[in-house]
Amino acid sequence: MNHTVIYGIGSAIQSLINFAFLPLFTKFLTTEEFGIYSLVLLIGTFAGAFFFFGASSALSRFYFDDDTIQYKKNAIATAFNITIFGVICQIVLGFVFATQLSILLTNKPIYSRHIILMFVASSLGIIQNLLLLILRLEKKSRSFILATISGASISLLVIVYFLAYKNQGIYAPILGLLSGNAVTILFCLLFVTSKLHFSINISAFKTYIAFGIPTVLNGLAYYLLDWLDRFMIKAFGSLSDVGIYSMGYKIGMVIYILFITPFAMIWSTMRMQYAKQSNYDQMTTKVVSYFTLVGITITLLLSLFAKEILILFSGNNAYLVSYKVVPWVMMACLINGYGNILDYGIYREKKIHYYYIILIVSCVINAILNYLFIPKLGYIAAAYATFITYLFYIIVLYIVSNKYYNIKVEWARVLSLYVFAFGLLFLASTFPFNDFICFILKIILFISAIIVTFLRWLTAQERKLVFDTLNKMKGKLFTNKIYKSAE
Repeated sequence: MNHTVIYGIGSAIQSLINFAFLPLFTKFLTTEEFGIYSLVLLIGTFAGAFFFFGASSALSRFYFDDDTIQYKKNAIATAFNITIFGVICQIVLGFVFATQLSILLTNKPIYSRHIILMFVASSLGIIQNLLLLILRLEKKSRSFILATISGASISLLVIVYFLAYKNQGIYAPILGLLSGNAVTILFCLLFVTSKLHFSINISAFKTYIAFGIPTVLNGLAYYLLDWLDRFMIKAFGSLSDVGIYSMGYKIGMVIYILFITPFAMIWSTMRMQYAKQSNYDQMTTKVVSYFTLVGITITLLLSLFAKEILILFSGNNAYLVSYKVVPWVMMACLINGYGNILDYGIYREKKIHYYYIILIVSCVINAILNYLFIPKLGYIAAAYATFITYLFYIIVLYIVSNKYYNIKVEWARVLSLYVFAFGLLFLASTFPFNDFICFILKIILFISAIIVTFLRWLTAQERKLVFDTLNKMKGKLFTNKIYKSAE
């Protein structure tokens, strides 16, 4: 558990450093330039999602099948060789099709060099992810966090230098990503070089590919679901619209950093650890409710003050309108987060083909919604479509998974929080006052929401538990102060 927490902290810190890029982007990139960067980033990441060939996923699956040192070395070598092959393929194709991709994404051939660099950066990202996985499998948590934070820090420094001092525009974040991935790889190699070799076991190679390719297809479907809206906005709108929407989308995804990803890393271990206990069903039911409570609280806070966050961090007023995207994206991300809990039946019975089917159907629904409504409503329609699509995905996932393992949900409690949150967000959007008065009213609204939730949503037993926990924390803090004073 300690290693899991450290991995979660390392990933969260890395993501927060990446989030620190946004003020730089808004200050030094126009909305159109940020739109172009978002599309170039998406196509590079999409390529990486294919050309890793499922090697890291296969390594996670087969690494613990045998405890002998030689088996583990061969497992790592097989995954590493598949990864290197995929990286070579991706870089070659990046050079060959860079001009065509530039025209496809931006209607101009001048961004072919950016695409080549992005393909190289994405390729390094494939290697980086595999090496970080090896550190996790080997339980080298300190090395993991050192490598991730070092890479993210270098990336930030490179972006600041080339964006603020060299005025390199879109090149800057691409060079930052490339440099950060390279540094992370170098740090990882200090700790895993002895595990790597280039011998090929044909039988293991076939096994890994057979397991990895379905994982690739699942990943591609998921990325397509997540990114299709950007391409549709570009098709029916402008690159500036893509930039504005992408900024709001990135802010909305902060909930992954703050809550969903750390929760998923901890819960994925806990649910298998406690699955055989008699009270597992009751625990899972409560986890769904408390997941909703924490998630809605964070979503409500960031959604209410999305405009103020943009005013504070944005260096370009053209980005301010993107605050309208944030609540819908954040709600969509929160709903998607339930998949880590509600898919237990599918996960336990290894019916993974259902993931692909549901994802593909969700992609089709998302494409139809975007096609129908972006021309009429603009980029905000993509945010609505994202919310509706993820809602459909989770509902179907829950229904199918419950055929294999029934998870009970306190529907009245869960849905009441969503109705309450949407009502407050709608109320805040109607305030006919200046920004300062609206800001004060939003603070009052949020504090009132916390009080109402505490008094009306929590049971008497849960409120008592909260008070007992706070008293224990207060007692420990008081004891520590006395101890330090005595010293």
